[in-house]
Amino acid sequence: MRRSGKNDKTFLAASAAFLLTILFLTLFPRTLEAASETLKTLPFTPEEKAWLQKRPVLRFVYDPDWPPFEWRSDIGRHTGMIADILKIVGQKSGIVFLPVPTTSWSESIGLFKTKQVQMISAVTPTEARKKFIRFTHRSLFKIRTVLLKRFDRPTPEGDLPDALRGKTVGVVKGYAIVSYLKRRYPQAIVIEFPTVTDGLDHLRRGEIDYFAENDATAGYFIHRRGYGDLEKSVTLDYLIDLRIGLQPETPEIVFSILDKTLASISPDRFEAIYDKWSGEGNMRNLQTKSTPFLKTLPLDSIAIVIGLVLLVVLAGWYHYREMGARFFGMPLGIAATLLFAVALLVTATSLHNSGSERKKEIAHSLKTVLDVTHRSLIEWFATQRHHLNHLVNQTPFLADFLQKDGTIVPPDAEASRHLYLELKRRIREADGFLIIDRNGTILSASEPALRGKHITFPPVRRQIAHAFKEGYAHISPVRIEKDRMGHLRHYYLLMRIVDPRTGRAPALFAMRIDPAPLFNIVHQGRMGKSGETYLINDQMQMISRSRFERALKENGLLPVNASSFLNLSITHRGRPTKAAEEAVGGRYGTDVEGYPNYRGTPVLGAWRWDEILDLGVIVEIDKAEAMDSFRKLKETIYGVVFGIMALSLVLVFFMIWYARHTHRLLERQKSAYRQKCEELDTLATTFDQAVQERIANIAKEKNS
Repeated sequence: MRRSGKNDKTFLAASAAFLLTILFLTLFPRTLEAASETLKTLPFTPEEKAWLQKRPVLRFVYDPDWPPFEWRSDIGRHTGMIADILKIVGQKSGIVFLPVPTTSWSESIGLFKTKQVQMISAVTPTEARKKFIRFTHRSLFKIRTVLLKRFDRPTPEGDLPDALRGKTVGVVKGYAIVSYLKRRYPQAIVIEFPTVTDGLDHLRRGEIDYFAENDATAGYFIHRRGYGDLEKSVTLDYLIDLRIGLQPETPEIVFSILDKTLASISPDRFEAIYDKWSGEGNMRNLQTKSTPFLKTLPLDSIAIVIGLVLLVVLAGWYHYREMGARFFGMPLGIAATLLFAVALLVTATSLHNSGSERKKEIAHSLKTVLDVTHRSLIEWFATQRHHLNHLVNQTPFLADFLQKDGTIVPPDAEASRHLYLELKRRIREADGFLIIDRNGTILSASEPALRGKHITFPPVRRQIAHAFKEGYAHISPVRIEKDRMGHLRHYYLLMRIVDPRTGRAPALFAMRIDPAPLFNIVHQGRMGKSGETYLINDQMQMISRSRFERALKENGLLPVNASSFLNLSITHRGRPTKAAEEAVGGRYGTDVEGYPNYRGTPVLGAWRWDEILDLGVIVEIDKAEAMDSFRKLKETIYGVVFGIMALSLVLVFFMIWYARHTHRLLERQKSAYRQKCEELDTLATTFDQAVQERIANIAKEKNS
């Protein structure tokens, strides 16, 4: 029996309402989110627009040595996280921010106090500062503070005020944390330094016990500036709340514009800037935490598809009820196709998420191997530095060659031989020595042929200058054409020779190091069957030994009679590999998407450069091996999904065939039934006619 027209309309209206409800519930949260984002861009008042049309200029000072927040770059530019924020504020508002360079934070504060500038780019509010600075309501960043220490020093335990009793804690002069440390830890000895670099250098030399700095700056110096021999010790209950500071007489309209503009910058943008500059931004994003399954799926798309499937199924059921089985195949086929699309979408999304999680795990493992290897290298070199400093400056090892006037008499050939034997006896890893003056001239050497040679290679000259300034330096091996004697093709540890009578340093003692212990440290940092850890210099030459030397020689990438040490460029098709280029550029990071290494093999890797050790560390593993487990999982899941889909298709086609076959049988039966009915109708008609004729005949007989 057919339904009434009213019921048909009710059915269609209910189906449409059902689909619209799903669409609304799916898209409504995103609509709210979009509306919320729009509300963040607050409109300026007519007065504010009129002020901005004048293209106002705000001269400001900043901290010239406070990475990653801000610092003065080598070419004199304001650089870092705060610089990026001010750039966005300038683009959104039209304010021109003009930096005024200084040499220290104290100088910056001094210029602001004397009203030579109108603004401080980023400053933490304190009661003392509120007397001469007005702050924006909006914060730029809020960062916790940590205590840094040398890796070989103990971590303070128990009650922190008692643990810091009598300990020296360094901090940058003028920072807000100075008053906090003096108030919170009165038994600690607070020592102020002009810059972060100066304070950290004193810490690594053991001249102070701890250094207080915010977490982001600490991570930046440890991971990007080569201060890997330092580590975070404890976290203090002090939060740095950075805001823009202006002169007290600054018009209120300026604060309103700055706050509105800062409010229009999304939190994701702030986080992206933080991750860009922070030394640990990448590491923070690589924490291997599981993502809830529902959050990994495109629920809006799935909901829409499911709604369409249900609507098609309802329409199919309606057509089946109203019009028969011949209309059943198309709705069922459409519904099956949409369901398969949902299955593929869910599978692909889940596998993509699993692949991302796997890459995060690999990145975490690569960085762990990288950091452990780097720390081992730092400890090994620190041990050698300690032994060499003790030998050169705390024993009469060179006493016979130091003159009363503070100069040094170069040992002759026989004295050099005895000096080398004594050096070798006291320091097992020593493999030779040089004595170098400030001009780079080799005054004496364990190899007589090097005596009188002049070192001109700029990177080595910079390390020599650094050693005279800081007391020590490292030189990594390098292969250059001008090095005919080969005296640069070794690891050297430079130690300043200090005359105890005058305090002057007439020369450097350069100990040549046997690289075998270094190679052992590096070779222990491997992942899987194809993993490799190696060292490079700033010329992108390998300064360790490759584990693939045999394969390199077989493929013609390395001469048969040579080792990979200094004979292998970390390049691919004439260009530096990504890891080598990033490491030499001073960056610390990973690549888990894949890039060709020096063997031409796609690998995943992690890298870092250590400015103190003057070398780069690279950890890599073949991409095929690293992603093998995920590839197998992917193939298995897709096999199961496509198997289920194939079986479902067979069932769908069977249902369609069965429905049509049943429909044909029913049609034949209906045709036979109609034929029988027609025959019965004909028989009934004939019977009726016969009866009528008989009745008529009977009536005639009675009348006659």
